[in-house]
Amino acid sequence: MTLWIGAGAAVWGVAYVVNGVTQAGAEVVVVVDPTAGAVLPSSVRLVGTELFAWDSTVLEQVLARGDVAVIGLCAGFGAVLLYQLMLSILDGEPFRQGNSARIAGLAGAVAVAGIVGSALPGLAAAMVLDRLGLTPILRPGGNLSWWPGLVALALLGVAQTFRWSSMSATR
Repeated sequence: MTLWIGAGAAVWGVAYVVNGVTQAGAEVVVVVDPTAGAVLPSSVRLVGTELFAWDSTVLEQVLARGDVAVIGLCAGFGAVLLYQLMLSILDGEPFRQGNSARIAGLAGAVAVAGIVGSALPGLAAAMVLDRLGLTPILRPGGNLSWWPGLVALALLGVAQTFRWSSMSATR
């Protein structure tokens, strides 16, 4: 089941971005920090914190949806690593050679998905605002979180523990 979920997430993430590529020139939705009383051109509309803008470029569409692709691909990669880790645990060898590297790979996937994935929509918003000349009026939205970095550091600590345990188990 782990592999199926990972494969589904990876395929969905890439398919979602490919769908966005086919919609270049259409409307792109980006998150912005709205400013009270901002006068916007008629070609855009602001609903809450979402800015809807027409005549998007391919890169704007890719970046606006890129977080889904990055998270999906990292979930797929993480599912393969987790599957292999679970198999070794089920075989009664939790400290098998390579498990520490698998856990470190999971840490990398969490960091990339959380940090890079959350940065892409903000880049898309900056591009759209710049193209429309709205940079003085609105700021790109989005949220970069430090939580994925903490989770990745914790996983790296677990990986190091597994590495030390596997080294002592082979002696």
